[in-house]
Amino acid sequence: MREDIPPTLKGMKADIFANIERICRFHGEEFLPALRDCENDLRKLGQCFRRYEQRFNMYVMYSRNNKRATRLVYENKSFFQERQLVLGDRLDLSSYLLEPVQRIPRYKLFLDDLVKTYTNYENERCESDSRISKLSVDSDETGGSNGESSDADETPLESLKLAKTMIECVLTAVDGIMALENITDCPPHLNLLNQGRLLRQNEFYAMDNARRRRQLMRIFLFDKLVLITAVYRKQLTVEFFIYKDHIPVDDLGITAKEHDQYKFSIWYKKRNLKSYKLETRDPAIRNAWVEEITSLLWEQAMQKKELLMQQRKKRISMVSMDSQESTETERNDDKYNSLRGVPGEVRRSGETIFRRTTWYCE
Repeated sequence: MREDIPPTLKGMKADIFANIERICRFHGEEFLPALRDCENDLRKLGQCFRRYEQRFNMYVMYSRNNKRATRLVYENKSFFQERQLVLGDRLDLSSYLLEPVQRIPRYKLFLDDLVKTYTNYENERCESDSRISKLSVDSDETGGSNGESSDADETPLESLKLAKTMIECVLTAVDGIMALENITDCPPHLNLLNQGRLLRQNEFYAMDNARRRRQLMRIFLFDKLVLITAVYRKQLTVEFFIYKDHIPVDDLGITAKEHDQYKFSIWYKKRNLKSYKLETRDPAIRNAWVEEITSLLWEQAMQKKELLMQQRKKRISMVSMDSQESTETERNDDKYNSLRGVPGEVRRSGETIFRRTTWYCE
């Protein structure tokens, strides 16, 4: 280890550079050569981005560490400035550390430009736009390149749009993970990285019952919980989110009235403790949240039902080993109907018939 490294930086290489070496190897050895192979084929170019979709998660992990790295470099700026002078580099270390964070937005702009240019080409095909003609695009109706066709007859424009959507998802994940780094006062036991995907995050006005006034809050929706934070802006461009509460999806309930396109409420469905009435100025945001939460709750209900079905089948198979086959068949039909909520006839001894109209899970 170098002797001139300050004690505060010893053993902090991973905290500053994170996985930047992996990102460099990925680009130099895999992604860049693959892009060069697609230089004359727009369809393959879009497919190239999508083929490496999982590898782009490296940017999400890097962005998560960027705030800590920037702080460490700033706290030891005198040391890094000296190294910059020795090396004669025109850029400081903070600028280099920012490059991977800026790369994803640049990819988005690149794909935006390609989609726009190719769309203009299709709309003005008879004029043979010189910018597109250099990319060896065939003039047939399918828009294929070099006479080849993909498995699903994907056109270059479709391929580019799908790649653009993929990069937008990565960018959303990067923005989300960086926002999580600005959350303060979060309980130690609540590891946000273990709560599944960050599906949505938006600002809402919510009633602060303690202060009897509305408060601006940033709400984060994960696969496993809803996180509620208060927005605190130190400057116009610097904001922090102070932890207020969280609701596990298992305990989450939602109320959304059709005639109110700006508000909806979330609440604890098992414990009538708290509820939050959220309001936004954009009905599209409100509708997207209602749809996302409703979908989550529906998936959760289906998973629980499937689990109950499996448990019942296992229990029935064990009982059938000690009972007659005909008796067990009747019991199985009875329980199956009751679980699905289908009113069924249940026969008992003495030919008495009972009509089941309600059901529950044991």
